[in-house]
Amino acid sequence: RQKLLWPLEKLVPNLDAEPYLHPEAPSIPLPPVEFDESADAEAMGFQNTALEAEPSLRERLFEVHQPTFIGNALRFVANEHQITGYFADEVFERANAIIGSCHDSISVKLIEGHPTNHADIILQVVLWEKVGMPRVSLVVCEMKSPYGANKQLAPPECDDPAAGLEYVAAKTGMQTARSVRAMLGQLHAYARDTAKELPGGASSLWINRDCAILSTFNELWIARFEKDPANTARQAQVLSEQITLRQSTETEEARSAVEDARAARDAADVVRVSKQFCSDDTELHVSFALAYALDRVATDMTKNPEKYPRVPDSWLRDPANISMAAAGKRRRKTKTRSQKPKSGAGG
Repeated sequence: RQKLLWPLEKLVPNLDAEPYLHPEAPSIPLPPVEFDESADAEAMGFQNTALEAEPSLRERLFEVHQPTFIGNALRFVANEHQITGYFADEVFERANAIIGSCHDSISVKLIEGHPTNHADIILQVVLWEKVGMPRVSLVVCEMKSPYGANKQLAPPECDDPAAGLEYVAAKTGMQTARSVRAMLGQLHAYARDTAKELPGGASSLWINRDCAILSTFNELWIARFEKDPANTARQAQVLSEQITLRQSTETEEARSAVEDARAARDAADVVRVSKQFCSDDTELHVSFALAYALDRVATDMTKNPEKYPRVPDSWLRDPANISMAAAGKRRRKTKTRSQKPKSGAGG
């Protein structure tokens, strides 16, 4: 493993801080959760390949130590709403530059505060084709407070995959099975619930259904949502039948059956979650972990563009079309640099 010279300095929350576990039941059920054993090696391979192809990335992004917040060594955050600015400036901006070095026709942008979807951040990935309108995929990114010193627990010791969420908690460092269930249940619902309406004329189908990001800034996890196509087809047929039945018998029971069928169709068959990528890691930089996740989306968009919706260029360039609902909560202005597309259609 190559060693990087600039790990990020961790944020310091209140002593009793802990991730806010959404109290409401998810809108769609959380499927079985598994530990993604391949993510660490794949992210490291992506980092090594990117640095080899573009050696200047190391000097530009990682080897010049210039503290971002001079005179604020503690980097204190009072609540999870203050994390986004740090994440945008120190993790996303680097990931943005990395993606720019890997893809000629992809741009990424961080959009803070998505009031209808409820995700803290949307990472907008755009494929700029030579002909026709650009294509878009919106990746959900949920921010949580890191654990304060008084709340930190050692993750459970468990080496048996059959133990389910206890095993996932041990492998991912999420501390407890309850945390795994609550945080991934919320993330899964944000990413896969097609009933959610989005602001500015956006379609819920623009949300990327295959992956999402969970971060405390100090740690970052990549979640992949996998669906069996045959199972999806069966569940879509059941939903169609329930809708037809509801049209003939407009009862509360029929409406509930439609909602249950829709939730079953939307839910993934399995959630795979990565290890925790730590902000102070000197080997695999957390920004490369984020860039690795975005690279998977970008690569699929360039290989299978027909899977992704076209959107008007004017919509992408008009910030009014996506509400910055969290603007009043921001610690400071978040950078939202959007690259101009380079020439070429491939990544």
